[in-house]
Amino acid sequence: MLDNDNIENKVKEINAGLTSFNNFMIEQAVINDYEELIKIVIDQLDGFLNPVATIFSEYDRHKKTLAVKDVKTKQANINLALKIGGRKILSTVTPVDQEMYQSMIVDRVVAVATLYELTGKVISKSLSTSLGKALKIKSCLVLSYLVDNHLFGTTVVILSYQPQKYIMELLKTYAHFTAVSLKRIRFGEALKKSEEELKTVTHNMTDLVAMTDAEGRFTYLSGSHYRLLGFEPADLLGRRIFEIVHEDDLPYIAAKFNNAMSDAKNDKADYRVIKNDGTVIWVETLGSILFDSDGQISGAVFVTRDITERKQAEDRIRYMSYHDQLTGLYNRHYFVQCEKELNEAPVLSVITTDVNGLKLINDTYGHEFGDELLKKYAELLKESFKKSDLIFRFGGDEFIVILKDTDEAASWKLCKSLIKQCEKTYIKDIPLSISLGIFTKSPGGDLKKALTEAENKMYKQKLNESKSSKNKIIKTLLQTLSEHGFETKEHIDRMISIGRLFGDRLKLTPSELSKLDTLIMLHDIGKINIDSSILMKDTELTAEEWKEIMKHPEYGYRIASTAEEFAYVAQDILHHHERWDGQGYPMGVSGDKIPYLSRVMNLVDSYEVMSSGRPYRNKMSINDIVNNIESCSGQQFDPELAKEFIVCLREDLF
Repeated sequence: MLDNDNIENKVKEINAGLTSFNNFMIEQAVINDYEELIKIVIDQLDGFLNPVATIFSEYDRHKKTLAVKDVKTKQANINLALKIGGRKILSTVTPVDQEMYQSMIVDRVVAVATLYELTGKVISKSLSTSLGKALKIKSCLVLSYLVDNHLFGTTVVILSYQPQKYIMELLKTYAHFTAVSLKRIRFGEALKKSEEELKTVTHNMTDLVAMTDAEGRFTYLSGSHYRLLGFEPADLLGRRIFEIVHEDDLPYIAAKFNNAMSDAKNDKADYRVIKNDGTVIWVETLGSILFDSDGQISGAVFVTRDITERKQAEDRIRYMSYHDQLTGLYNRHYFVQCEKELNEAPVLSVITTDVNGLKLINDTYGHEFGDELLKKYAELLKESFKKSDLIFRFGGDEFIVILKDTDEAASWKLCKSLIKQCEKTYIKDIPLSISLGIFTKSPGGDLKKALTEAENKMYKQKLNESKSSKNKIIKTLLQTLSEHGFETKEHIDRMISIGRLFGDRLKLTPSELSKLDTLIMLHDIGKINIDSSILMKDTELTAEEWKEIMKHPEYGYRIASTAEEFAYVAQDILHHHERWDGQGYPMGVSGDKIPYLSRVMNLVDSYEVMSSGRPYRNKMSINDIVNNIESCSGQQFDPELAKEFIVCLREDLF
């Protein structure tokens, strides 16, 4: 399927083609010389299709042949064709049998693959192949010009590419109105009759074709007015064109029409019209001035198309360029657009604000959750301020609010209300914590300076709030783990008690003992990102489930690194499941490359699991625990630490 961007590009291409063909029709309508018309036709197709060559052939209805009359191509192509024996194609006379004639009546535009087919086998296959390769021919189009089953001629367009389907459809319409122009000139029909034939073409076009007098009253309307606008042509005849124009665009269109009539100038306009059912659509109109036999302005001819889809696409693009995609708020680009106007405002307050701990939240729960938090905060900002206030997302977690005609006291009142709403807001048990700063620009003040001052105030508050908010988040994570039974408070308390007793045995300093307490408290915080069904499983884990479990030290490392207060144990958390023999995870480091407290933690954690049991493992006796630690010494455990831990067990220290 086509995405929105491809659909918009396709619509633009088709609209561009229709615009060209409308202009072509207007160009042909004012030509009365046959030779000039042929030149115009060749030039029009050459400019629209960018072909290798364009060849116009006349049809002789007595001889029933097509003879080349005019060719347009680069001299280099002619030289190349002549070099390989292609002179014959420039003077080709192609017989037209009944079968070929009928096929032209059925389909005005035919695509053929080779020059051999194109010339009715007049030139040889070998010459066709040579010319095709030399000129890089991919397709040949034959446009047949028929009116009332009367063939006037053809244009052959030789292309170096395969034309798209919509191009073929547009060319059928082009062939039709070109045939009418040829007939009008060659047979010298009366102007009225030729106009009727042109009206037949316009009647069947998708676009609207209308004629007015110099006062703007409709004198002719194509049948497409009913298909597009719901008006029968007879309903609008004699009425002024302005009666269906949207009132907001009426002054613009009236001025356009009056200027065109006074200056005898063709023009173009985009505006809205009201359909018969009251709905409104956007249209684009190309207008061309009409003159009477005395050279006086008699009115105008208009070709109009529905451009509602294009306008909607432009509106979407404009919205996307000025709005943040995630929150729907204005973006930095729109701020730059408004900056000059805002700088001239006599009084306004600037609020800078951001979400505390967003990186920690992203590292813990993922960016999707962080995005939800930002969207929720954007909603609170919109609810807390007036619709006339401007709210921007500057990027990341930073937002700016501009309050026009609002002093600092009034701004603080609104911000206090916002802060209260944030304090009540939790997403996945995480409190929404923000920092903000306010600065009011007085008359003559500079907006950029006000923005800088507001940012400075926000950062001062952030220094005080950030540490507290991150600690709250981590405590919330620990509480969540405990409440869901992943890491119970009893389990942590037992490990801290064992860790302190073992630490005393190892003669750890008070600061090391404190660090060990923190490590024990946070060592499994990364499990907050592991699916609960895996953590609570009471049977053996599968290989895939173990892969998930083995990620939790890295998750824990990222979480602890983000919080300044706990960053000092991040490395110990990362390595607390490494093994002395290098077979552990996540890094596979070995020996004394594993942080010392991580090695201590490994023994404490293993002992607590063995002595307490798990849903999938029964608790073990002291003798079995001692035997297990001895067998794993030098493999899972640091041998020296294992020896000391066994001494503690035998002395019943724990």
